[in-house]
Amino acid sequence: MNWGVVAALGAYLLWGLFPLYFKALIRVPPLQILAHRMVWSVLLLALIIVVSRRFAWLRVLRERPSILGRFAVSAFLLAYNWGMYIWAINNGHVVDASLGYYINPLLSVVVGACVLAERLRPQQWLAVAVAAAGVTWMTIEVGHPPWIALTLALSFALYGLMRKTAIPLLLFAFAARRIPLSLLGILQYSMPTVVLALGVWRYHEPFGRDRALGFGLVWVGVAIYLSDALWRRRWASKSAPAGRRIPGKPAA
Repeated sequence: MNWGVVAALGAYLLWGLFPLYFKALIRVPPLQILAHRMVWSVLLLALIIVVSRRFAWLRVLRERPSILGRFAVSAFLLAYNWGMYIWAINNGHVVDASLGYYINPLLSVVVGACVLAERLRPQQWLAVAVAAAGVTWMTIEVGHPPWIALTLALSFALYGLMRKTAIPLLLFAFAARRIPLSLLGILQYSMPTVVLALGVWRYHEPFGRDRALGFGLVWVGVAIYLSDALWRRRWASKSAPAGRRIPGKPAA
């Protein structure tokens, strides 16, 4: 059994099922739910640090106190993202929330190009353009941009930028060390798929022809993005010297 795949699916499915939990707390203010999540997460992580005796980060923090500012910004972005997600779920915008996490990886690509000067391949630009066409279509039909989805996607993309090379989510980190990044990228779309299914079939949010067309364009963009990633990995595997392990690929 590939425990990396199991861990990744576990993480994404848990995230995808969060609407069921938040809907059960619909009478509780979103900020109160978020505060509980933050406090209990801190306590859990503190316990993990104490048990595993991983205190090396304290020395790094002492030597580079400016890193606290970076942590503060990333913490704000993550808290904002989760606060918006909880508010969206409990105010009848489950489908919009799912759209945000569909376009998040593509928006992360754009942030990488604009901020980190990463060079994008033509297929990646095409994926972003097609997804942008879907968002534009929904903007025209509804009369305003899907601001909930865009806010969720942008805040998480900026969080990823602030925490580049540091992933604090335990199951995700476990999986990322054990399966190829391309496979992890495919599995991540199980999360918004579960959220979308809950929004449409469980909570009966509207999903008419216009919205379906917009989502369809976003899905096409996602398909282009993932097919390019898979093709690049297959090409790298065939081009690697015999006996050499591909980075990110588990050993046989």
